[in-house]
Amino acid sequence: MIIDNPDSVLTAALIREQYALQQFRRLFQLTDLNYDEVVLTDEKQYLTEQWTVKDYLSDIVFWHESFARNIADVGSSVKPNLIKLSLRAATAYGVESNKNETVSQLLRRLNKAQRIIEAHIFNQSILTVPYRQGSRLYTKTEYLDIRTSELNWHFWAIIRSALQK
Repeated sequence: MIIDNPDSVLTAALIREQYALQQFRRLFQLTDLNYDEVVLTDEKQYLTEQWTVKDYLSDIVFWHESFARNIADVGSSVKPNLIKLSLRAATAYGVESNKNETVSQLLRRLNKAQRIIEAHIFNQSILTVPYRQGSRLYTKTEYLDIRTSELNWHFWAIIRSALQK
């Protein structure tokens, strides 16, 4: 049972996020996973229409690196250089900017971003973390929950698509 205090709530959120990340990374250990295959989905088409498996990874990496930069900047008392695009434009940019990266490179970057997040997540001087320009500030727990949700959504989109083929 989790005791209702800020540290235990944050720890629980981090454990959920770490587990979701671990499961997502395991997809890329499957030998028959085709990274260039378009993921079949009827959800969130405004963001993910015609995305490949690699595009899903690219999106995860883009937003995970953004969180890592933002939390590290706040923890170092540096003004974060926030993403200034709309959610749709930023997501499209993130996927497009990673087109020339290999899956191995993207996974290494994802691991690095996770290490940065974990290095700062329990910094008690960090009360909130910005997401992108024009967005509200999020608590560390909320931000971890956002990452967990995105990891889970992408994981299951890839799994459902693979099972439909």
